[in-house]
Amino acid sequence: MRSGGYRSIAPEDMNYDMLIENRWLIAGSPETVREQLRDSIEQLGTGRVILSFTTGVKPRWMVDKTLQLFSEQVLPHFRGRGRALVDEAPRAGYTNRLEYAVKRREDALRPPRSRTASWST
Repeated sequence: MRSGGYRSIAPEDMNYDMLIENRWLIAGSPETVREQLRDSIEQLGTGRVILSFTTGVKPRWMVDKTLQLFSEQVLPHFRGRGRALVDEAPRAGYTNRLEYAVKRREDALRPPRSRTASWST
């Protein structure tokens, strides 16, 4: 007999309602999916989530409709200015080559152009 926690019930013994209740499955309207996905992300403290839209036996049109609804009505709420949430936090260092070129120190040594050349100022 299993006792509480992860896999307290074998997956094959779970019905649809149990899968939803235990957050093994997120399904419903775009609003419901947004809510449940945001709650799961916040509870787990995760930065990336792997999603699967083709589990089970579904006709192709249903998978296409699911992807369309997700991309238009769910995903935009998890992206600020078109970027992933993990990219919203400020990062140390330079964000691109132009910023590096503008902000780098002038007194830093430049790397040699060839393997035989020595470091110079």
